[in-house]
Amino acid sequence: MESGSSFRFLQRMSRSVLRLLPGLGGLKVLRQWAGYYDETPDGQPILGRVEAVDGFIQLNGFGGHGMMMAPVVGKLAAEWILRKSEPEIFRRYDLCRFTRGECQRESFVIG
Repeated sequence: MESGSSFRFLQRMSRSVLRLLPGLGGLKVLRQWAGYYDETPDGQPILGRVEAVDGFIQLNGFGGHGMMMAPVVGKLAAEWILRKSEPEIFRRYDLCRFTRGECQRESFVIG
C-alpha cells in the first residue's frame, strides 16, 4: 500500500480532469496532498444497521466521496434514528450486500 503521493498519480489525475474540464489546461499545480481514506471492495459506502450488533449502524466507506455525501447521509440517518424508518438507500448499501453478492462497482471513478 502506497502512503504518499506520486508523480504517476498526478499525471493520471491531470489527464482525467482535463478530459472533463479542458479549460483547465493552463493550470499549474504547485503542490498536492495525499492521505488514506476508507474504501469498500465495491467503492460504495456502507450504510445502515449491522445485523450482528443490536442498535449499531454504520455510515462509512465513502472513499473520496465523503465530503459530497456526508450532509445528506447524516440528515437521513438522523431522520431514521428519530422516526425509526430506515431509508431505502441504506438497505441498498448495507453491510450484508457483500455476503449476498449484491456489490455493484461504481462506474464513475477517476484515478
